[in-house]
Amino acid sequence: MIKLSITIPTYNRPEQLIRTLRSIFDCIIPDHVEIIILDNASPIPVEKLVCDELPHVAPCVRFIRNPSNIGLAANLMRCFEHAQGEWVWLLGDDDTLHLGAIRTILDVIATASPADVLLKFNSTNGGQVTHEEILDGLGALADRCKEFRFYSNLLFISSSVYRRQEMIERLSIGYHWCFSMAPHIAMLVDAMSVGRQVRLVPHELVCHGLAIASDSWNLTRVFSGFTSLADLEHGGEFISSAMPAVAYQYLGGGLWWRKLLKAFVSQTGRTSAFWCGYFARYGAIIGGWRGFLINQTSWFMRLTLAFPGIRALAGLIFKDVDTVGNLDRS
Repeated sequence: MIKLSITIPTYNRPEQLIRTLRSIFDCIIPDHVEIIILDNASPIPVEKLVCDELPHVAPCVRFIRNPSNIGLAANLMRCFEHAQGEWVWLLGDDDTLHLGAIRTILDVIATASPADVLLKFNSTNGGQVTHEEILDGLGALADRCKEFRFYSNLLFISSSVYRRQEMIERLSIGYHWCFSMAPHIAMLVDAMSVGRQVRLVPHELVCHGLAIASDSWNLTRVFSGFTSLADLEHGGEFISSAMPAVAYQYLGGGLWWRKLLKAFVSQTGRTSAFWCGYFARYGAIIGGWRGFLINQTSWFMRLTLAFPGIRALAGLIFKDVDTVGNLDRS
Protein backbone atom coordinates (compact mmCIF):
# COMPACT_ATOMS: atom_id res chain seq x y z
CA MET A 1 0.00 0.00 0.00
CA ILE A 2 1.34 3.43 -0.97
CA LYS A 3 1.52 5.68 2.08
CA LEU A 4 2.77 8.90 0.46
CA SER A 5 2.46 10.36 -3.02
CA ILE A 6 5.00 13.10 -3.79
CA THR A 7 3.33 15.11 -6.55
CA ILE A 8 5.12 17.89 -8.42
CA PRO A 9 2.98 20.21 -10.58
CA THR A 10 5.24 22.00 -13.04
CA TYR A 11 5.40 24.10 -16.16
CA ASN A 12 8.50 25.10 -18.11
CA ARG A 13 11.02 25.35 -15.28
CA PRO A 14 13.56 22.69 -16.25
CA GLU A 15 16.50 23.86 -14.15
CA GLN A 16 14.47 24.19 -10.97
CA LEU A 17 12.73 20.85 -11.51
CA ILE A 18 15.98 18.96 -12.07
CA ARG A 19 17.44 20.51 -8.91
CA THR A 20 14.37 19.49 -6.92
CA LEU A 21 14.46 15.93 -8.27
CA ARG A 22 18.11 15.59 -7.33
CA SER A 23 17.27 16.61 -3.77
CA ILE A 24 14.47 14.02 -3.63
CA PHE A 25 16.74 11.19 -4.71
CA ASP A 26 19.40 12.27 -2.26
CA CYS A 27 16.95 10.86 0.28
CA ILE A 28 16.10 7.19 0.72
CA ILE A 29 12.82 6.47 -1.11
CA PRO A 30 10.86 3.72 0.68
CA ASP A 31 8.84 1.24 -1.38
CA HIS A 32 5.54 2.72 -0.18
CA VAL A 33 6.33 6.19 -1.58
CA GLU A 34 5.56 7.20 -5.18
CA ILE A 35 6.73 10.23 -7.16
CA ILE A 36 4.50 11.82 -9.81
CA ILE A 37 5.25 14.82 -12.02
CA LEU A 38 2.26 16.70 -13.46
CA ASP A 39 3.57 18.37 -16.62
CA ASN A 40 1.27 21.23 -17.58
CA ALA A 41 2.15 20.99 -21.30
CA SER A 42 5.67 22.40 -21.00
CA PRO A 43 7.28 23.28 -24.37
CA ILE A 44 9.90 20.57 -23.73
CA PRO A 45 8.09 17.51 -22.32
CA VAL A 46 9.24 16.95 -18.75
CA GLU A 47 9.62 13.21 -19.28
CA LYS A 48 12.16 13.78 -22.07
CA LEU A 49 13.97 16.35 -19.95
CA VAL A 50 14.30 14.00 -16.97
CA CYS A 51 15.31 11.05 -19.16
CA ASP A 52 18.08 13.15 -20.70
CA GLU A 53 19.32 14.81 -17.52
CA LEU A 54 18.64 12.14 -14.88
CA PRO A 55 18.33 8.79 -16.67
CA HIS A 56 18.72 6.86 -13.41
CA VAL A 57 15.80 8.77 -11.88
CA ALA A 58 13.29 8.56 -14.75
CA PRO A 59 12.22 4.91 -14.17
CA CYS A 60 11.28 5.79 -10.57
CA VAL A 61 8.94 8.62 -11.59
CA ARG A 62 5.44 8.52 -13.06
CA PHE A 63 4.89 11.27 -15.63
CA ILE A 64 1.47 12.78 -16.37
CA ARG A 65 1.41 15.31 -19.22
CA ASN A 66 -1.65 17.46 -19.83
CA PRO A 67 -2.60 17.85 -23.53
CA SER A 68 -2.73 21.60 -22.98
CA ASN A 69 -1.94 24.04 -20.18
CA ILE A 70 -4.94 23.90 -17.85
CA GLY A 71 -3.68 26.52 -15.41
CA LEU A 72 -1.81 26.12 -12.17
CA ALA A 73 -4.87 25.63 -9.93
CA ALA A 74 -6.42 22.88 -12.06
CA ASN A 75 -3.04 21.16 -12.25
CA LEU A 76 -3.07 21.02 -8.45
CA MET A 77 -6.40 19.22 -8.58
CA ARG A 78 -4.88 16.72 -11.01
CA CYS A 79 -2.32 15.88 -8.34
CA PHE A 80 -5.07 14.51 -6.09
CA GLU A 81 -6.69 12.67 -8.98
CA HIS A 82 -3.58 10.79 -10.07
CA ALA A 83 -2.04 10.12 -6.65
CA GLN A 84 -2.53 6.64 -5.26
CA GLY A 85 -1.13 7.19 -1.78
CA GLU A 86 -3.02 7.65 1.45
CA TRP A 87 -1.39 11.07 1.79
CA VAL A 88 -0.44 13.57 -0.93
CA TRP A 89 2.49 15.95 -0.67
CA LEU A 90 2.09 18.91 -3.03
CA LEU A 91 5.71 19.78 -3.77
CA GLY A 92 6.70 22.92 -5.65
CA ASP A 93 9.05 22.31 -8.56
CA ASP A 94 11.61 24.81 -7.23
CA ASP A 95 11.68 23.70 -3.58
CA THR A 96 14.57 21.41 -2.68
CA LEU A 97 14.17 18.87 0.11
CA HIS A 98 16.01 18.92 3.40
CA LEU A 99 17.77 15.63 4.07
CA GLY A 100 15.37 13.33 5.89
CA ALA A 101 12.24 15.22 4.78
CA ILE A 102 10.50 12.11 3.44
CA ARG A 103 11.27 10.16 6.61
CA THR A 104 9.93 13.06 8.69
CA ILE A 105 6.62 13.00 6.82
CA LEU A 106 6.26 9.24 7.16
CA ASP A 107 6.92 9.44 10.90
CA VAL A 108 4.18 12.05 11.31
CA ILE A 109 1.80 10.02 9.14
CA ALA A 110 2.36 7.03 11.43
CA THR A 111 0.96 9.00 14.38
CA ALA A 112 -1.77 10.90 12.49
CA SER A 113 -5.31 10.93 13.82
CA PRO A 114 -8.21 9.77 11.58
CA ALA A 115 -9.51 13.34 11.87
CA ASP A 116 -6.34 14.89 10.40
CA VAL A 117 -6.97 16.26 6.93
CA LEU A 118 -3.78 18.33 6.61
CA LEU A 119 -0.29 17.97 8.04
CA LYS A 120 1.09 21.50 7.89
CA PHE A 121 4.84 21.82 8.37
CA ASN A 122 6.95 24.89 9.08
CA SER A 123 8.58 26.85 6.29
CA THR A 124 10.70 29.95 5.85
CA ASN A 125 7.55 31.35 4.27
CA GLY A 126 6.10 31.73 7.75
CA GLY A 127 3.77 29.86 10.08
CA GLN A 128 6.52 28.68 12.42
CA VAL A 129 5.46 26.59 15.41
CA THR A 130 7.76 25.34 18.14
CA HIS A 131 5.69 22.33 19.18
CA GLU A 132 2.97 20.21 17.61
CA GLU A 133 -0.48 21.80 17.64
CA ILE A 134 -3.96 20.75 16.57
CA LEU A 135 -6.38 23.17 14.90
CA ASP A 136 -9.76 21.60 15.52
CA GLY A 137 -12.51 23.15 13.42
CA LEU A 138 -12.96 26.33 11.41
CA GLY A 139 -12.83 28.63 14.42
CA ALA A 140 -9.33 27.50 15.36
CA LEU A 141 -8.16 27.80 11.77
CA ALA A 142 -9.64 31.28 11.46
CA ASP A 143 -7.92 32.48 14.62
CA ARG A 144 -4.51 31.32 13.39
CA CYS A 145 -5.09 32.82 9.94
CA LYS A 146 -5.27 36.25 11.55
CA GLU A 147 -1.50 35.85 11.84
CA PHE A 148 -0.45 37.04 8.43
CA ARG A 149 2.61 34.80 8.13
CA PHE A 150 0.59 31.74 9.12
CA TYR A 151 -1.88 32.50 6.35
CA SER A 152 1.02 32.82 3.93
CA ASN A 153 2.31 29.40 4.94
CA LEU A 154 -1.19 27.92 4.64
CA LEU A 155 -1.14 28.83 0.95
CA PHE A 156 2.37 27.45 0.45
CA ILE A 157 1.98 24.00 -1.09
CA SER A 158 5.37 22.51 -0.28
CA SER A 159 4.72 22.53 3.46
CA SER A 160 1.37 20.75 2.99
CA VAL A 161 0.58 17.04 3.12
CA TYR A 162 -3.12 16.27 2.58
CA ARG A 163 -5.13 13.14 3.29
CA ARG A 164 -6.00 12.12 -0.25
CA GLN A 165 -9.46 10.65 0.38
CA GLU A 166 -10.68 13.87 2.01
CA MET A 167 -9.52 15.84 -1.03
CA ILE A 168 -10.97 13.40 -3.56
CA GLU A 169 -14.37 13.74 -1.91
CA ARG A 170 -14.12 17.50 -2.46
CA LEU A 171 -12.70 17.64 -5.97
CA SER A 172 -15.83 19.32 -7.29
CA ILE A 173 -15.29 22.14 -4.77
CA GLY A 174 -11.64 22.42 -5.77
CA TYR A 175 -12.36 22.64 -9.49
CA HIS A 176 -15.19 25.10 -8.89
CA TRP A 177 -12.84 27.43 -6.98
CA CYS A 178 -9.82 27.14 -9.27
CA PHE A 179 -10.27 30.79 -10.24
CA SER A 180 -9.52 31.75 -6.63
CA MET A 181 -5.91 30.56 -7.09
CA ALA A 182 -6.32 28.65 -3.82
CA PRO A 183 -8.64 25.70 -4.52
CA HIS A 184 -6.82 23.54 -1.96
CA ILE A 185 -7.87 26.03 0.73
CA ALA A 186 -11.51 25.87 -0.39
CA MET A 187 -11.40 22.09 0.02
CA LEU A 188 -9.72 22.44 3.41
CA VAL A 189 -12.35 24.92 4.64
CA ASP A 190 -15.11 22.50 3.68
CA ALA A 191 -13.39 19.58 5.43
CA MET A 192 -12.83 21.62 8.59
CA SER A 193 -16.51 22.47 8.69
CA VAL A 194 -17.42 18.82 9.26
CA GLY A 195 -15.06 18.02 12.11
CA ARG A 196 -11.68 17.53 10.45
CA GLN A 197 -8.52 19.05 11.88
CA VAL A 198 -5.13 20.44 10.87
CA ARG A 199 -1.98 19.17 12.57
CA LEU A 200 0.83 21.75 12.82
CA VAL A 201 4.25 20.09 12.83
CA PRO A 202 7.44 21.90 14.03
CA HIS A 203 9.71 20.68 11.22
CA GLU A 204 10.73 22.18 7.88
CA LEU A 205 10.67 19.99 4.77
CA VAL A 206 12.12 22.17 2.02
CA CYS A 207 14.37 25.07 1.19
CA HIS A 208 11.80 27.52 -0.10
CA GLY A 209 12.48 28.64 -3.68
CA LEU A 210 11.51 32.29 -3.27
CA ALA A 211 9.40 33.71 -6.08
CA ILE A 212 10.73 36.74 -7.92
CA ALA A 213 9.00 40.01 -8.67
CA SER A 214 8.06 38.99 -12.20
CA ASP A 215 6.26 35.83 -11.08
CA SER A 216 2.52 36.01 -11.44
CA TRP A 217 1.24 34.09 -8.40
CA ASN A 218 1.23 36.73 -5.67
CA LEU A 219 -0.92 37.93 -2.81
CA THR A 220 -2.59 40.60 -4.92
CA ARG A 221 -3.85 38.02 -7.36
CA VAL A 222 -4.79 35.53 -4.65
CA PHE A 223 -6.85 38.10 -2.75
CA SER A 224 -8.64 39.08 -5.95
CA GLY A 225 -10.14 35.60 -6.15
CA PHE A 226 -9.82 34.07 -2.70
CA THR A 227 -12.24 36.49 -1.06
CA SER A 228 -14.94 34.94 -3.23
CA LEU A 229 -14.73 31.91 -0.96
CA ALA A 230 -17.20 33.84 1.18
CA ASP A 231 -19.78 32.13 -1.01
CA LEU A 232 -18.59 28.69 0.04
CA GLU A 233 -21.43 26.97 1.88
CA HIS A 234 -19.43 26.07 5.00
CA GLY A 235 -16.86 28.84 4.86
CA GLY A 236 -18.75 31.61 6.63
CA GLU A 237 -16.95 31.45 9.96
CA PHE A 238 -13.52 31.33 8.38
CA ILE A 239 -14.25 34.20 6.02
CA SER A 240 -16.02 36.45 8.51
CA SER A 241 -13.46 36.14 11.30
CA ALA A 242 -10.13 35.62 9.55
CA MET A 243 -10.20 37.27 6.15
CA PRO A 244 -10.92 40.88 7.25
CA ALA A 245 -7.96 40.73 9.63
CA VAL A 246 -5.69 39.24 6.99
CA ALA A 247 -6.84 41.72 4.34
CA TYR A 248 -6.27 44.66 6.67
CA GLN A 249 -2.70 43.53 7.35
CA TYR A 250 -2.14 42.87 3.67
CA LEU A 251 -3.25 46.37 2.71
CA GLY A 252 -0.85 47.75 5.30
CA GLY A 253 -3.09 50.24 7.13
CA GLY A 254 -2.41 53.73 5.85
CA LEU A 255 -0.29 52.40 2.98
CA TRP A 256 -3.17 50.44 1.46
CA TRP A 257 -3.06 52.54 -1.72
CA ARG A 258 0.52 51.39 -2.46
CA LYS A 259 -0.60 47.79 -2.38
CA LEU A 260 -3.48 48.48 -4.73
CA LEU A 261 -1.19 50.40 -7.07
CA LYS A 262 1.06 47.35 -7.25
CA ALA A 263 -1.99 45.36 -8.29
CA PHE A 264 -2.73 47.76 -11.13
CA VAL A 265 0.89 47.79 -12.28
CA SER A 266 1.02 44.00 -12.50
CA GLN A 267 -2.51 43.45 -13.79
CA THR A 268 -3.04 46.27 -16.31
CA GLY A 269 -4.59 44.77 -19.42
CA ARG A 270 -7.31 42.82 -17.62
CA THR A 271 -10.90 43.17 -18.78
CA SER A 272 -13.40 45.59 -17.28
CA ALA A 273 -15.36 42.66 -15.88
CA PHE A 274 -12.27 41.46 -14.00
CA TRP A 275 -11.77 44.84 -12.36
CA CYS A 276 -15.44 45.19 -11.41
CA GLY A 277 -15.26 41.88 -9.59
CA TYR A 278 -11.82 42.66 -8.16
CA PHE A 279 -12.86 45.86 -6.43
CA ALA A 280 -16.25 44.55 -5.41
CA ARG A 281 -14.55 41.68 -3.57
CA TYR A 282 -12.02 43.94 -1.89
CA GLY A 283 -14.81 46.25 -0.81
CA ALA A 284 -16.85 43.36 0.54
CA ILE A 285 -14.04 41.85 2.56
CA ILE A 286 -12.58 45.02 4.02
CA GLY A 287 -15.81 46.95 4.43
CA GLY A 288 -16.25 50.42 5.85
CA TRP A 289 -14.82 53.48 4.17
CA ARG A 290 -11.93 51.55 2.63
CA GLY A 291 -14.29 49.29 0.74
CA PHE A 292 -16.41 52.24 -0.34
CA LEU A 293 -13.37 54.27 -1.43
CA ILE A 294 -11.84 51.38 -3.35
CA ASN A 295 -15.04 50.79 -5.27
CA GLN A 296 -15.58 54.47 -6.03
CA THR A 297 -12.03 55.11 -7.24
CA SER A 298 -11.56 51.90 -9.20
CA TRP A 299 -12.46 53.26 -12.62
CA PHE A 300 -10.51 56.46 -12.15
CA MET A 301 -7.32 54.58 -11.23
CA ARG A 302 -7.88 52.04 -14.01
CA LEU A 303 -8.04 54.79 -16.62
CA THR A 304 -5.08 56.62 -15.11
CA LEU A 305 -2.83 53.60 -15.28
CA ALA A 306 -3.84 53.02 -18.87
CA PHE A 307 -1.36 55.74 -19.84
CA PRO A 308 1.96 53.98 -20.59
CA GLY A 309 4.07 56.78 -19.12
CA ILE A 310 2.35 56.64 -15.74
CA ARG A 311 2.46 52.89 -15.68
CA ALA A 312 6.18 52.90 -16.47
CA LEU A 313 6.80 55.39 -13.65
CA ALA A 314 4.84 53.24 -11.23
CA GLY A 315 6.89 50.24 -12.33
CA LEU A 316 10.06 52.07 -11.34
CA ILE A 317 8.68 52.97 -7.93
CA PHE A 318 7.23 49.55 -7.14
CA LYS A 319 9.80 47.03 -8.34
CA ASP A 320 8.82 44.15 -6.09
CA VAL A 321 5.66 42.11 -5.91
CA ASP A 322 4.45 40.53 -2.66
CA THR A 323 4.83 36.82 -3.24
CA VAL A 324 3.84 33.98 -0.99
CA GLY A 325 4.61 30.81 -2.84
CA ASN A 326 5.76 29.10 -5.94
CA LEU A 327 2.60 28.06 -7.72
CA ASP A 328 3.05 30.72 -10.34
CA ARG A 329 4.15 28.42 -13.18
CA SER A 330 2.73 25.09 -12.02
